[in-house]
Amino acid sequence: YMRSASWFRKAADQKYKKAFHALGYAYRKGLGVTRENMVATGWYRLAASEGYAKSQYALAKAFSNGNGVKQDHISALRWYKAAAEQGHRKATFELGLIYQKGQGAAANPKKSISYFKEAASLGYRRANFAIGDAYRQGIGVKKNAKKAVEWFEKAANLGQRKAQYTVAKAYLDG
Repeated sequence: YMRSASWFRKAADQKYKKAFHALGYAYRKGLGVTRENMVATGWYRLAASEGYAKSQYALAKAFSNGNGVKQDHISALRWYKAAAEQGHRKATFELGLIYQKGQGAAANPKKSISYFKEAASLGYRRANFAIGDAYRQGIGVKKNAKKAVEWFEKAANLGQRKAQYTVAKAYLDG
Protein backbone atom coordinates (compact mmCIF):
# COMPACT_ATOMS: atom_id res chain seq x y z
CA TYR A 1 0.00 0.00 0.00
CA MET A 2 2.87 2.37 0.69
CA ARG A 3 3.99 2.22 -2.94
CA SER A 4 0.49 2.92 -4.22
CA ALA A 5 0.13 5.89 -1.84
CA SER A 6 3.42 7.23 -3.16
CA TRP A 7 2.24 6.99 -6.77
CA PHE A 8 -1.15 8.49 -5.93
CA ARG A 9 0.73 11.40 -4.37
CA LYS A 10 2.74 11.92 -7.56
CA ALA A 11 -0.47 11.97 -9.61
CA ALA A 12 -2.08 14.33 -7.07
CA ASP A 13 0.92 16.65 -7.36
CA GLN A 14 -0.10 16.95 -11.02
CA LYS A 15 -3.67 17.88 -10.01
CA TYR A 16 -5.29 14.56 -10.99
CA LYS A 17 -8.65 14.52 -9.16
CA LYS A 18 -8.94 10.72 -9.03
CA ALA A 19 -5.61 10.70 -7.21
CA PHE A 20 -6.98 13.26 -4.73
CA HIS A 21 -9.83 10.86 -4.03
CA ALA A 22 -7.54 7.84 -3.80
CA LEU A 23 -5.37 9.64 -1.24
CA GLY A 24 -8.48 10.59 0.72
CA TYR A 25 -9.47 6.94 0.80
CA ALA A 26 -5.95 5.86 1.76
CA TYR A 27 -5.87 8.29 4.69
CA ARG A 28 -9.42 7.37 5.74
CA LYS A 29 -8.52 3.65 5.86
CA GLY A 30 -4.83 3.89 6.78
CA LEU A 31 -3.66 2.19 3.58
CA GLY A 32 0.05 2.89 3.09
CA VAL A 33 -0.23 6.03 5.20
CA THR A 34 -1.14 6.83 8.79
CA ARG A 35 -4.89 6.86 9.23
CA GLU A 36 -5.91 10.52 9.59
CA ASN A 37 -9.52 11.54 9.02
CA MET A 38 -8.76 15.27 8.80
CA VAL A 39 -6.17 14.68 6.09
CA ALA A 40 -8.54 12.31 4.28
CA THR A 41 -11.26 14.93 4.30
CA GLY A 42 -8.85 17.51 2.90
CA TRP A 43 -8.07 15.26 -0.07
CA TYR A 44 -11.76 14.52 -0.59
CA ARG A 45 -12.48 18.25 -0.52
CA LEU A 46 -9.92 18.87 -3.29
CA ALA A 47 -11.46 16.24 -5.55
CA ALA A 48 -15.02 17.27 -4.65
CA SER A 49 -14.23 20.85 -5.58
CA GLU A 50 -13.07 19.56 -8.96
CA GLY A 51 -16.49 17.92 -9.45
CA TYR A 52 -15.52 14.32 -8.64
CA ALA A 53 -18.79 12.67 -7.53
CA LYS A 54 -17.20 9.93 -5.40
CA SER A 55 -15.38 12.57 -3.38
CA GLN A 56 -18.46 14.76 -3.16
CA TYR A 57 -20.25 11.78 -1.63
CA ALA A 58 -17.33 10.97 0.70
CA LEU A 59 -17.14 14.61 1.81
CA ALA A 60 -20.90 14.68 2.41
CA LYS A 61 -20.60 11.54 4.56
CA ALA A 62 -17.76 13.16 6.51
CA PHE A 63 -19.89 16.25 7.21
CA SER A 64 -22.90 14.11 8.04
CA ASN A 65 -20.97 12.04 10.59
CA GLY A 66 -18.46 14.64 11.79
CA ASN A 67 -15.62 12.47 10.53
CA GLY A 68 -12.51 14.62 10.04
CA VAL A 69 -14.60 17.80 10.05
CA LYS A 70 -17.11 19.39 12.38
CA GLN A 71 -20.51 17.77 11.88
CA ASP A 72 -22.51 20.01 9.57
CA HIS A 73 -25.74 18.71 8.05
CA ILE A 74 -26.14 21.75 5.78
CA SER A 75 -22.74 21.13 4.18
CA ALA A 76 -23.56 17.43 3.93
CA LEU A 77 -26.76 18.28 2.07
CA ARG A 78 -24.86 20.52 -0.36
CA TRP A 79 -22.30 17.84 -1.21
CA TYR A 80 -24.89 15.05 -1.46
CA LYS A 81 -26.79 17.22 -3.95
CA ALA A 82 -23.63 17.84 -5.97
CA ALA A 83 -22.91 14.10 -6.20
CA ALA A 84 -26.55 13.20 -6.89
CA GLU A 85 -26.67 15.68 -9.77
CA GLN A 86 -24.01 13.51 -11.38
CA GLY A 87 -26.02 10.32 -10.89
CA HIS A 88 -24.32 9.07 -7.73
CA ARG A 89 -26.89 6.58 -6.46
CA LYS A 90 -25.82 6.47 -2.81
CA ALA A 91 -25.85 10.27 -2.61
CA THR A 92 -29.31 10.29 -4.14
CA PHE A 93 -30.47 7.78 -1.52
CA GLU A 94 -28.92 9.83 1.28
CA LEU A 95 -30.90 12.85 0.07
CA GLY A 96 -34.02 10.74 0.46
CA LEU A 97 -33.01 9.99 4.05
CA ILE A 98 -32.31 13.66 4.75
CA TYR A 99 -35.77 14.68 3.60
CA GLN A 100 -37.31 11.74 5.41
CA LYS A 101 -35.65 12.60 8.73
CA GLY A 102 -35.50 16.37 8.35
CA GLN A 103 -31.80 16.44 9.14
CA GLY A 104 -30.06 19.27 7.27
CA ALA A 105 -33.30 20.24 5.54
CA ALA A 106 -36.94 20.46 6.51
CA ALA A 107 -38.65 17.08 6.53
CA ASN A 108 -40.45 16.54 3.25
CA PRO A 109 -41.78 12.98 2.85
CA LYS A 110 -42.84 13.48 -0.78
CA LYS A 111 -39.42 14.81 -1.74
CA SER A 112 -37.90 11.89 0.15
CA ILE A 113 -39.88 9.42 -1.96
CA SER A 114 -38.82 11.21 -5.12
CA TYR A 115 -35.14 10.80 -4.20
CA PHE A 116 -35.67 7.17 -3.19
CA LYS A 117 -37.33 6.45 -6.55
CA GLU A 118 -34.44 8.13 -8.38
CA ALA A 119 -31.92 6.07 -6.39
CA ALA A 120 -33.92 2.91 -7.15
CA SER A 121 -33.87 3.76 -10.87
CA LEU A 122 -30.08 4.03 -10.57
CA GLY A 123 -29.98 0.47 -9.17
CA TYR A 124 -29.59 1.18 -5.47
CA ARG A 125 -31.42 -1.70 -3.76
CA ARG A 126 -31.78 -0.04 -0.35
CA ALA A 127 -33.93 2.59 -2.07
CA ASN A 128 -36.42 -0.06 -3.17
CA PHE A 129 -36.78 -1.16 0.43
CA ALA A 130 -37.21 2.44 1.62
CA ILE A 131 -40.01 2.97 -0.89
CA GLY A 132 -41.68 -0.26 0.21
CA ASP A 133 -41.44 0.87 3.81
CA ALA A 134 -42.97 4.24 2.90
CA TYR A 135 -45.94 2.48 1.29
CA ARG A 136 -46.25 0.16 4.27
CA GLN A 137 -46.37 3.11 6.69
CA GLY A 138 -48.02 5.69 4.45
CA ILE A 139 -45.16 8.19 4.68
CA GLY A 140 -45.00 10.50 1.67
CA VAL A 141 -47.37 8.24 -0.23
CA LYS A 142 -50.80 6.78 0.40
CA LYS A 143 -50.56 3.65 2.56
CA ASN A 144 -50.76 0.63 0.26
CA ALA A 145 -49.77 -2.88 1.36
CA LYS A 146 -49.76 -4.27 -2.19
CA LYS A 147 -47.39 -1.58 -3.48
CA ALA A 148 -45.23 -2.03 -0.38
CA VAL A 149 -44.75 -5.72 -1.16
CA GLU A 150 -44.01 -4.91 -4.83
CA TRP A 151 -41.18 -2.58 -3.78
CA PHE A 152 -39.93 -5.03 -1.15
CA GLU A 153 -39.84 -7.73 -3.84
CA LYS A 154 -37.75 -5.47 -6.09
CA ALA A 155 -35.23 -5.09 -3.27
CA ALA A 156 -35.42 -8.81 -2.47
CA ASN A 157 -34.76 -9.73 -6.11
CA LEU A 158 -31.65 -7.55 -5.96
CA GLY A 159 -30.41 -9.63 -3.03
CA GLN A 160 -31.29 -7.44 -0.05
CA ARG A 161 -31.75 -9.89 2.83
CA LYS A 162 -33.98 -7.65 4.96
CA ALA A 163 -36.30 -7.29 1.98
CA GLN A 164 -36.26 -11.05 1.40
CA TYR A 165 -37.29 -11.59 5.01
CA THR A 166 -39.96 -8.86 4.78
CA VAL A 167 -41.46 -10.40 1.63
CA ALA A 168 -41.49 -13.85 3.22
CA LYS A 169 -43.26 -12.42 6.29
CA ALA A 170 -45.78 -10.59 4.10
CA TYR A 171 -46.69 -13.81 2.29
CA LEU A 172 -46.78 -15.76 5.54
CA ASP A 173 -49.01 -13.21 7.27
CA GLY A 174 -51.25 -12.84 4.20
